[in-house]
Amino acid sequence: LALSTLSDEIEVGYFIAKQEFIIHRHPSLRENLMFIGNVKTKKRVNAMDYLICDSKVIENQNILVEMSSTLIKTNQQLNKKLEVTDHNEKLFTAITKEQVHNFSRLSEDPNHIHKGDSPVVQGMLLLLLIEDYLATKNCFIKIGKITYFAPIKADCKLFFHWETSKKLSGIVNNIKCFTLTIKEEFVCQKN
Repeated sequence: LALSTLSDEIEVGYFIAKQEFIIHRHPSLRENLMFIGNVKTKKRVNAMDYLICDSKVIENQNILVEMSSTLIKTNQQLNKKLEVTDHNEKLFTAITKEQVHNFSRLSEDPNHIHKGDSPVVQGMLLLLLIEDYLATKNCFIKIGKITYFAPIKADCKLFFHWETSKKLSGIVNNIKCFTLTIKEEFVCQKN
């Protein structure tokens, strides 16, 4: 929601390319939260526009979450070679068109790439799915970075592959679509 506060400043059609985040404390949905976003950098390089946006979630003047997002919009087809993998990982989840449409509605995301018959899965929805997966492994990220290599279309099956103990890749149709690097985890105390 903090990133969506910038919807009046950012035209539609951008994809999230990279996000770096620090979670100081997980917000509760019952809390009175304030969402702040600002566009830090806006540039055009060759066939691509890019933005760097900062967003924060704040409660009672305490910053709960900070995120820096790099958004890109290509003005022509890029010929980027994608990493094809043969993976033996188990399916984590299927992502449906309805999930993508519902997430757009709930997050008030006006971007047309998340609508229609072949919507692109939101980067923030992917982060939530990753967080759910990591919770099953008793891993809770405090500081992380996710880099997206290719958009993920809805009605897909998402697989996860651990490259190292701190680097998780997302695979769809045997293509590595993103990599999450865990820089620091919350320490969970056992009772």
